[in-house]
Formats: sequence, structure tokens, C-alpha cells
Amino acid sequence: MAQREQGTPGLTAFGGQIHEEFLRELRGKEGYKRFDEMRRNSPVVGAMLYYHEMAIRKVSWNFANKANRKAQDERVDFLNYSREQMTQSWNDFISESLSFLPFGYSLFYPLYKRDKNNKLVWDAFSPRKQNTIFQWILNYPNTEAYDQNHHNGDILGFIQQAPPSYTMDKIEMNKVLHFRTRVEMNNPEGISLLRNAWVPYYFTKNLQGIEAIGYERDLNGLPVVKMPQGATTDPDDPNSDLSKASVIVRNVRVDEQGGVVLPVGWDFLLLSGAGKGFADIGRTIERYESRTLMAMLSQWIMLAQNGIGSAALSTDHTSIAEMVVDTTTNIIAETVTKQEIPRLLKLNGWTAEDIVLEHTPAGDTDISMFADFLQKVTDKLTWDASDELWLRQLAGLPEKTEEEIESAMEEKQAAKDAMREAFLQRTDGNKPEDKPGAIPPKEENAITLFGADKPPDERARRRSEKAYNDAVTALFAKQKRRIMKAAREMKGQ
Repeated sequence: MAQREQGTPGLTAFGGQIHEEFLRELRGKEGYKRFDEMRRNSPVVGAMLYYHEMAIRKVSWNFANKANRKAQDERVDFLNYSREQMTQSWNDFISESLSFLPFGYSLFYPLYKRDKNNKLVWDAFSPRKQNTIFQWILNYPNTEAYDQNHHNGDILGFIQQAPPSYTMDKIEMNKVLHFRTRVEMNNPEGISLLRNAWVPYYFTKNLQGIEAIGYERDLNGLPVVKMPQGATTDPDDPNSDLSKASVIVRNVRVDEQGGVVLPVGWDFLLLSGAGKGFADIGRTIERYESRTLMAMLSQWIMLAQNGIGSAALSTDHTSIAEMVVDTTTNIIAETVTKQEIPRLLKLNGWTAEDIVLEHTPAGDTDISMFADFLQKVTDKLTWDASDELWLRQLAGLPEKTEEEIESAMEEKQAAKDAMREAFLQRTDGNKPEDKPGAIPPKEENAITLFGADKPPDERARRRSEKAYNDAVTALFAKQKRRIMKAAREMKGQ
């Protein structure tokens, strides 16, 4: 018998509406409006989101059996085949799923179709816009939707009210893909990446408006109208002299159509401003923009502006940005792995055990640092075809299949074996240590000596070991130069 759960996660929700946000203007559809304004109007927010999108678009995705990567798994082949059958680009789907960054979550309804073998494959992932979600269906005791087979607070589904019909459509959660930035108290709306940037954005927007008005008034001058004695001053009368003067003051502009027509006895002049506060307000705007980016760990975007920032600081900050982007990519991969892969495989009669969606690292890889790393650890690792395939994707080298790589490895090993055999034939089958004072050829001694039946004497062993190390160092130095050259050529295309 299943344990009866007591209590709930504590999410503040009433009637299917989430009230966890204490600022009213950031709740539900009102929050959607403001976050949408931020991503469309703010240059720094737009730059941050665009960086995320472009970095993740460069990622390579593949399905794998994490328990046995070398074995041929028909489920993995089927998932890759299913992705190829989509009428929607996989990258377009990934790009659209990133709306969970500004809005906290994103929803997609998977659409399937049958292929020529009568298998169900992916057709497309149809989005469900955040501001069309009317109500969440949560599994709470004493509610009509309560289901004892689910945990308290589980998300059972939602009701959507969307154009053009605006009908109430109930959609079950086990039929959709649900991406979230954070899963705090199982909040279905997550937490927007822009939430902590809202306050600095708000002040930035208002200060920019004040700055623009101030510049206009300072450059053009403050308009002043002097009315003659006896002028009517009733503010409620649109025909009074005061009302007409107010219209003149508000509408006057210095442009190609600028001009003022005044009644007899009236005077008009422009007062120039001191303009002392513009530098201060500009610095204040920059500070708030910096706070906006800081809230999103993207302050590196403003480095080098106004001559501020060093190369080392830029490297540190961009490393943080790449970490954030890579984590975002992990969220996408984990969500698809847990929610959609089991669904599609079950529809076709398979289980999803050990099947995952994987990706190459997001962001740019420092090829020079990576080549140094490989040079230091390669002799401590055992490489196979899948490792080289991953390395080629990471370095942006020309693509090859695992079969092509394995064939090249076999040819290379065959050449080594042939070289060893030829050497033994030249020495009539005698090993180097059988000849007093003999030093094996530099290019052959490592394999020959350490593959011998009898170990060499200590002096010969040290000589051959040094020769072997020198050969390995030279080999990887040559490989490093080749990788760097290939990477530079590809970046220059």
C-alpha cells in the first residue's frame, strides 16, 4: 500500500492562478507583458537573450544509450530517424523553447505522424503561448481534480484560452513538453531569468525618458510665453489665453516646420538650461544597465565600453556566460529525456531505459587550451572512434562517421604491425638487446622493445623510454599545429 502523503509543497495558488510573486505587476499575464517589453525594448536584455540563442544553435544534439555507448541500439537509431522526419527544424524547436528564459517556462504539444513502416515519429512541436494559459490544474486535496495516484502539488494539466476562438481547452500535462528555468515548489510557471532585472530595467526606462526630455529642452531652450495684462486665465476654458499659451509651450519644436504665431501684445522667448545633470544621469543609466546584466550573469556584454575592462576580466566573465548557456542546454536535454523520449518510445513498444538526449558543449571552445590539455593527457586515455567523433564536433573539424574513423584506426594499426615485422626481419629476428651496445632505430624502438618477450637491460630501457617520450611529444606537437591550422582555416571561411 502506497504511503499517504501529508501536507503540500506550499505553493501559493488560488483557483489555478499562481500568486507566488509578491509584485502584482509581475504575476500571470501582467508579468508576461512586462517581461515581453523587456526582451523587445531593452538592448542589453535583447543582447543577452540573442547570445543564448546563437550559442545554443551551434550545439550538436544526439541520442545515446548512456549505459552502453558502443552497442548498436535500435532505439537510438529510431530517435535519430524520427528527428529527421520532422517537418519542423530541430534547431527552430530548440530556439523557440528558449522562451522559458524570459517567461520562466515554455510549453509544447508534440505532434506525431506515421511513417512508411507504420511507426509513430515526430512531426513537430507546437508551442502553447504563455499568456494564453488561463488556469493551472494542480493536484491538491479537497479539490475536484485531486488524484491519489499523484503527489500533492503535482501539475495535472492546464486550461488554455487562445485566439482566434478563445475557447477553454483542457490539456493534460502528460501530453506536453514543459521547460522551466527553476522547479521551486513545483511552480508550473518557473521563475523568469529577467525577474531580478526588472527593478533596474524600470529605473533605466524612466531615466532614459527624463534624459531625452532634458536634452530636448536644454538644446532647444525652455519655451516661455508672456501674456499681456488683462489676458484670460481660466484653466478650464479651452478658449482662454492661458489655455492657448499652454498649447504653444507644449507643442513648440525647433525643426524644419518650427515657428510660433502670437497674438498682438504677446511675447515668446526660449530660456537656455545649464545642462549640469546630464553626465550624472548618464552614469546612473549605465549603472542600472550594468545591474540588469548582473542579474542575468551577463555583465561581460558591457566590458570594454568606455575603455573599461581587461582581457583577463573578459575571459573570466565570458567563461561564466558559457557556463550559464551550457546549463540552459542541459535543462533542454534533461526535459526532453524525461518527458518526450519515454513517450515516443512507449508509443512504438519500447522502454526508454538508459536512453538520453546529449549535446556538445555550448559556447566557443578555446582550441589552444584544449590542444594543450590533449597533449598532456592523451597518453593516459584510451581513445576510440566515438571519442574522436566528439573531438571533431568540439573543434569544428570536418565530420566523419564512426565507421570511417574505425577504418582509419585499423589501417594505422596495420601499418605499425607491418613496420614492426619489417624491423624484426632486418635483424633476423634478434631483438636490440641481444646485440651489445646496439641502439634501436628511433622511430621503431618504443614498440619493438616494449613488445619484446624479454625486457631490455636498464640502460637500454632508459634510452628507449626517452626516445619513446620524445617521439610522443613530437607527434602531439605536430597534431596540435594541425588542429590549430584547421580551426583557423574554418574560422576564416
